Amino acid sequence: MRTDTDLRGAYAHLAANAPRAEALQLTTNDRPSRNSGGNRRWIPAVAAALAVVVAVAIALLVRGNGHGRRPDAPPVSGQHVVCAPSAGTTPSVSQLNAAAGTISDRLRRLGVPTAVVRVNGAGELDITAPGTTRAQAGALCTDHRLDLRPLITPGVPVSGSTSGDPLSTLPFAPPTSERGYRQLSHSQQGQLTAALAHTACAALKIPTATTDRVVCDITGGSPPLALLLGPTIADSTQIASAAAIPPDPSGPAQWAVAITFRPAGQTAWSSYTTAHNTGGQSNGTTSRTDCGPTRIPCADFVAFVLDGSVVSVPFNLDAVTDSTTQITGGLTQAAATTLAGQVADGQLPVPLRTVSVQPI
Repeated sequence: MRTDTDLRGAYAHLAANAPRAEALQLTTNDRPSRNSGGNRRWIPAVAAALAVVVAVAIALLVRGNGHGRRPDAPPVSGQHVVCAPSAGTTPSVSQLNAAAGTISDRLRRLGVPTAVVRVNGAGELDITAPGTTRAQAGALCTDHRLDLRPLITPGVPVSGSTSGDPLSTLPFAPPTSERGYRQLSHSQQGQLTAALAHTACAALKIPTATTDRVVCDITGGSPPLALLLGPTIADSTQIASAAAIPPDPSGPAQWAVAITFRPAGQTAWSSYTTAHNTGGQSNGTTSRTDCGPTRIPCADFVAFVLDGSVVSVPFNLDAVTDSTTQITGGLTQAAATTLAGQVADGQLPVPLRTVSVQPI
């Protein structure tokens, strides 16, 4: 499993013109899931910002028989990638097409203005990706990692960035949970907030499952938010599927994202959401910068972190005791489709190996 540090720069580019998430008007969706027996409701603080990302990253082409650059188009730089099924596997055409769709989603998030992903006659994925680096192209056909990690403190706007490891200078051990944060003295909480405000987001490395504590959230625009996160609750290997769900004809005209966990992931997810939920109440705020004892507890917010970049920070309304949960809250069709792809595409539909990466 590989991650790609260049993805962070692409997220920064896509989010640079997005509105602050705190300025968005978000509403609650009370309708039950079509895929589960109960109400599984989440409210993301970045729904509309995701739609902006979609608008910036359109014009991606995914076809069974792709077309190259026009003869009269100016020369471009980029990479040509060929990927084949891993040895010992014989995927069907539909599985290869699904893998092509997953890779196209990754290219869209990288901000590639034009790309072609096609299945060639040899049953390989042939990818033309203008504007990508060799490292970015080399990671297209590998599994990517999605981690669901709880928020420990309110998000802190970054200013005067100086340190890629803002916790290293603290004279006390940083907390590993919201409960630990509340046990800090007022002075210590202030020191932690000041340290997070001076996070050098560009210097942060792609985090592993549990070791990297601070992640920069750029989904709301500028300045980014420094998020202190706890250990991973569940990851992409424990997610079976994610899909955009159209509005219920009898309910509000808003889309949702249904996420289905595998058994191990569902056990961990059920345990966490049973302990950390708002009981269906928003308590006056949906902002991850204003969470706490008198509002929504910070631990009720869970960051969806894809290859080290935050794609959504919803908060949990209810305990999730079955295999399917929903993210809701004013999602458009485009935003729901994008978020579902981000949640689902960590694991490729079929295992692939990179045959070649050549400059265009």
